[in-house]
Amino acid sequence: IYCTNKNCPAQILGQLIHFVSKKGLNIVGLGDRIIEKLLEENIIITALDIFKLKKSDLINLEKFGDKSADNTIASIQQSRTTTLARLIYGLGISHVGEETALLIANICSKPNDFLHVDVDSLVAVDGIGGTVADSVLDWLAEEKNVELYKNLLKELTITEIVKSSNKLAGKTFVITGTLPTLSRDQAKQMVQDNGGKVAGSVSSKTDYVLAGADAGSKYKEAEKLGVPIIDEKELFALTK
Repeated sequence: IYCTNKNCPAQILGQLIHFVSKKGLNIVGLGDRIIEKLLEENIIITALDIFKLKKSDLINLEKFGDKSADNTIASIQQSRTTTLARLIYGLGISHVGEETALLIANICSKPNDFLHVDVDSLVAVDGIGGTVADSVLDWLAEEKNVELYKNLLKELTITEIVKSSNKLAGKTFVITGTLPTLSRDQAKQMVQDNGGKVAGSVSSKTDYVLAGADAGSKYKEAEKLGVPIIDEKELFALTK
């Protein structure tokens, strides 16, 4: 159950928290309570306002010292260089998670292309169905969203996701357990950098399960379905 009022204060707060989150624009220092306080004080209203914040806006907030204000402003500046996938994820479109945002970004030659995606181009992508396509198009149908996106592009430098190779192109991985040297995020990035995809659950369409120590139900599901299970060394070998 969720609120359908898109102008609900709680929804606006949630959208801004989502925008600055680690998988979004990754702005360190703007935690949930800080975002809430900035909204209460009418210092920010939309995501665009985050890029107009000044040190003086933060230093007056409770528990914000001089150094933490400097660090937050520096993080905002650093976040101005990002990928299209992170931006699309950060918009908080229903049903568009991290992986889906990457799939959408991959069909856009340039950032403005996102404004012109249609149902055919979306559902043609393996991993994007009608529900996601409808949700994206509903979001783009709102003029205020389009204006926000256009204005955000003026504040941001969108970099390409440069693939190291296409050695894992068309391959879907599921990661489980604790790997010896790579974090989950690093392993995921490695797969994506080589053209592969990372899914959250094991299915008959999974090509490999990358397993580390203490692998759980995903490991058992892979055994049940006969999906190849590899370790970190084998992943390195696949990308050589």
